[in-house]
Amino acid sequence: MQRSSLIPILARIGSIAAVVLIILTIAWVILLIHPSPPSAEASAVERLAFIEQNEHWQTISFAVAALMAIAYIPVWLGIGATIVSVRQTLGMIAVALGVMFSAVLVVGYWTQLATVQNLLQLLDTNTQAAIAMAGAFDFAGNFWTASYGIVIAAFVLWGLTTLTIFAGMVDSRYRPAQITGALFGAAGLLALVGAVGFAAGIGFLGHGILLSGVLFVPALSGTVIVLHQVASGADPAQIVTGNRRPAPDESSVPVMTAADAQPGSDGRT
Repeated sequence: MQRSSLIPILARIGSIAAVVLIILTIAWVILLIHPSPPSAEASAVERLAFIEQNEHWQTISFAVAALMAIAYIPVWLGIGATIVSVRQTLGMIAVALGVMFSAVLVVGYWTQLATVQNLLQLLDTNTQAAIAMAGAFDFAGNFWTASYGIVIAAFVLWGLTTLTIFAGMVDSRYRPAQITGALFGAAGLLALVGAVGFAAGIGFLGHGILLSGVLFVPALSGTVIVLHQVASGADPAQIVTGNRRPAPDESSVPVMTAADAQPGSDGRT
C-alpha cells in the first residue's frame, strides 16, 4: 500500500488546528468560570438576571464553543488519516464520528445562543413569559431540555470518537502515540460515563464530562506531537503501531539465489 501524499497535508493542518483548539479550550474555560454562573438551585429569575447582566460574556462563550466544534474537524481528519493508512476501518469510523460530533455540537450551542438572545428580547416586553421560558429552557443540568440534550448527545459522539482513536493506537510502541491514545481512551470513557450520569440524574457521574475535558487538553498536546511527526515525513505505520511498513523492494521483488542460477535447477536434465 503506497502512502498517500494527502496524509502529511492533513496531519499538518490537524496539528495547527490542535494548537488552536488548545487555546480556544482554555479561553472557553475562563469564560465559563468568569463571571461565576448562578448555582444549580438558583431560580429562573436569578438566572435571567445573570444572563441580562452578562449578555456579552454569554454570547462570546457560545461563539467560542461553536468555533471549537469547527476546529475539531481538521484534528479528526489528521488523526483519522494517520490511522487509516494502517487500520482503515478504525480511521474512517473515527473521522465519521468526529465530524458528526462537530455538527451536532454546533447545532447544540447555536440553539443555546439563539435561546438566550430570544429570552433577553422577551424580557424587555413580557417579564412573566421570559421567566416561564427560562424555566423551560433550563441549561443547568436538565438533560431533557432540547438544547442541553443536543450538547450531551454531541459528547456521546465525542466519547465514541476518542475511544475509536484509542483503539487505533492501542498497541503503538511510539511513546507519544501510546500516551496520546491512552488519554483519548480515558477521556472517551469519562465522557460516556458523564452522559449516562446526566441521563439518569446521577449527579456525581455527570462530572465525567468535565473530567473528560480536562484529560483532553494533554491529549491534544500529544496530538500536536504525533501529527507533526507525520507531517514531517514519518511513516504513519511506525507512528500508529511502532512498525515500519516494508519497502516494495523488500517484499515484492523476487531474489535470485546461486542455486536458481545453476542449469537444471528446475529439476530437468
